[in-house]
Amino acid sequence: MSRKRKDVQRELDQKLQEMRSLKDQKDKDAEFRAAVSSVETLTEELNQINIEDAAARAMAASQISNDVKEKARQFSFAKFFRELGTQEGLTGVEAEMAALAKEEASRSGINLKGVGIPAAVLSENRVFAGMTAGTPADGGYTIATALQYQEALRNKLVLVGVGARMITGLVGNISVTEGEAISVNWEGENTTTDDEKKSFTQRSLAPKRCSVNVPISKQLINQSSWDVEKMILDDILNAHAEALEIAAINGSGVGQPKGILNTDGIGSVAIGENGGAATFKSMVDLETAISIRNADLGSLAYVTNSKVRGALKTTLKANGVAGYIWEKDEVNGYKAVASNIVPANIAKGTGTNLSAAIFGNFNDLLICQWGGLDIISDPFSLKKDGAIEITLNAYHDVFVRRTASFAAIKDIVA
Repeated sequence: MSRKRKDVQRELDQKLQEMRSLKDQKDKDAEFRAAVSSVETLTEELNQINIEDAAARAMAASQISNDVKEKARQFSFAKFFRELGTQEGLTGVEAEMAALAKEEASRSGINLKGVGIPAAVLSENRVFAGMTAGTPADGGYTIATALQYQEALRNKLVLVGVGARMITGLVGNISVTEGEAISVNWEGENTTTDDEKKSFTQRSLAPKRCSVNVPISKQLINQSSWDVEKMILDDILNAHAEALEIAAINGSGVGQPKGILNTDGIGSVAIGENGGAATFKSMVDLETAISIRNADLGSLAYVTNSKVRGALKTTLKANGVAGYIWEKDEVNGYKAVASNIVPANIAKGTGTNLSAAIFGNFNDLLICQWGGLDIISDPFSLKKDGAIEITLNAYHDVFVRRTASFAAIKDIVA
């Protein structure tokens, strides 16, 4: 039967004191060596206890994860927001999930500004607390299987629809090493080949706080039904998705992720000194800017805004030839999507309100997320409107894996 940690620690402390007291007594050399031996044995025993305790905690955590998943399915956004607006605070499953979110944030080095919703809730389908899936009278008829935040967020993101990848559940900063290609030369039989050094750069992906405000009716959160839960979730999803797309497309990189349009090294196509109308040639030139760098592979697509899409839908590829530049949500055979997050207010020369268009392999765009959501509830600012203001904080970064995979026009008159 193994001993308890405190008993071993107590005996070890005693033997350490004994060893130190005998250290300089030459006539007690045998006792000193015996004390040293005891210290070594007790230290090994204490280390073994520590290892066993760590293993036990890991097993317990693994077992708890199944319970967490089950409780996450019962999490209710409506109840969560309703209780945040009271003095009593959270109860039940929502309180347990908030505690889990705090632990999760701590592991990721994130300081929550408000009350957290953990990643477990965002990645699990949920039912309402008090309802039983197998019992119609307890709410079984109202339980759906598609209220999964993380998956719904992916569906809301235009960029994910064209191939961008969303990576969740990250912990801590991530160092990404990038290396330049080594050039290869053909040399004469006896000529000397110059040494080629491969240079490396390193950048760090780190959680950056994305903050959005969502007003929610107090009357709405006082209801309890599947439709209400979905309406609340949709409001938050729309705000969250919009913030992510803004960062991924046009983030400045200062206190926020750096988006595609502001990433140094991507391909560039210019229409004119002061901008100009997009043509079939200028759009195809985006493809060329990528293909000459051997990056025309993967999930290739065009992304622009509604103004440019409208112009391309009414502009022929060539005068006197049937066929418009944008047809059936394709440009030159590649998928094309429009999002008004793509800027339409760019200035160049004397041109103003110019638009952008991006072509690229969107598999090389990573949208990274750390932890769950950090929620602050303000019941006062919109009290006259009968609403509460929810501030949603999420932690993200954006990474363009290969600059050669993207090219942009930033001076379209549309």
